[in-house]
Amino acid sequence: MVAIIEDDLAHTPDPVTDVDTRVPGASRFRNFELSAVSNARGYHAMAMGRYDEALRLLARGRALSDLAGATFTWAYSIGKTSLTLMSQGQLQEALTQFRTALSDPRMYVDESVSTACLACGLITALYEADELDLAMAQFRQFREIISNAGIHDYLVIAYRAIARIHDLRGEHADALAILDEAEQLAYSGQWPRAVRLIGWERVRRELLAGRLDRAQIIAGRMDEDTVFAESDWIRISEDAEDTLIGRIRLHIHAGRSKEALRLIQPALRQAVLRTRVHRQIRLNVLAALAYRRQGNDNLAHRTIDQALKLAAPGGYVRAIIDEGDEISPLLLEHLRPQSQPSELQMDSERYAFLARLIGTGTPDVLGFYILHEGLI
Repeated sequence: MVAIIEDDLAHTPDPVTDVDTRVPGASRFRNFELSAVSNARGYHAMAMGRYDEALRLLARGRALSDLAGATFTWAYSIGKTSLTLMSQGQLQEALTQFRTALSDPRMYVDESVSTACLACGLITALYEADELDLAMAQFRQFREIISNAGIHDYLVIAYRAIARIHDLRGEHADALAILDEAEQLAYSGQWPRAVRLIGWERVRRELLAGRLDRAQIIAGRMDEDTVFAESDWIRISEDAEDTLIGRIRLHIHAGRSKEALRLIQPALRQAVLRTRVHRQIRLNVLAALAYRRQGNDNLAHRTIDQALKLAAPGGYVRAIIDEGDEISPLLLEHLRPQSQPSELQMDSERYAFLARLIGTGTPDVLGFYILHEGLI
């Protein structure tokens, strides 16, 4: 039900405009109603990329929830606020909010949809920060609540993160089982968009494993989705991984870098316009790989530098290194002074972040380049 309401809100020009939420109500129930309205408006603003407005409305929803003693709307407001911060590049602030909310005693009383929302958000934030053991621990603790909550956007972001953790650990059968479970839940809930997002995650796995033919077969089975980067709204599960990004990645691995860049350019302009920092990082990394495959190392380094500049303050580790073995040599070469024009010389924060990424990358690839290139 929550997912259906949110999908409707994303397409509504201005939801519940005739309700004034600025003045608290005279009863707890009225304040609950007002908090729900404020949260609905906040979600709509968030999906449209109007983040300042979203944060203001969600804060009002949280205050009204406190007056109403309503755990569900309180947790919903915090969850959406944290995901808004994560989209804007404030990953550490999002992590703090998720952790604080889940440690609140109210979450132990109301182990329901609200708990599942917060748990899924925390899992995906921990994954992006490369806190993989903590993300897995959260999933094990809240797995039953998440699978039973019936909120497909949250289910997608949590299960996608957990599948990637299993793959990173070499537990490929477990990764596949997680995606199978998520897909079955999506089919049972009749959520075709969730099925499609899980399908694109399967495509990504095949591409990173070097199985282009299998990736193309899976991609060919999926329904056509015409919502591209020009859209004004983006749901939480699609901020940094959607059909468009899946197609861009497929074009790059299939040797169609020109087509990939054709899709990246308008998507990146839209992400900059809407201050979707997390999405900008992902698109810049993909653009860097596309330029690299074209043999344009200068543009590849300029673009990866932009991704690093955006990712370093919030510590978005996985958004940089999740594209497989090709990214490691590019990051290593980026340490060379001659790979960077003078205006791209890194500040200390970016340099430290780059060093962290190199330490987190694929061991066999890194070892080869360190030994044979003397880069570090």
